Amino acid sequence: MCGIFAYLNFLTPKTRSEIIDVLIKGLQRMEYRGYDSAGIGIGGEPGCPDDETVLIRKAGKVSNLAESIKG
Repeated sequence: MCGIFAYLNFLTPKTRSEIIDVLIKGLQRMEYRGYDSAGIGIGGEPGCPDDETVLIRKAGKVSNLAESIKG
């Protein structure tokens, strides 16, 4: 099975770290569906020259993804 979790941040000041924490927690709540892999996509900072979306993927549990981001 698969699941998709999204978080839209609009006009609410949040750091990139806070947004990543929300995304990881959302994925952890869906982990019971299976955990062959997990990933997140997060937009760049508005107005920065490199404001492209960053994709981070890891095979295995959501904890593998969280460790690769914070580690």
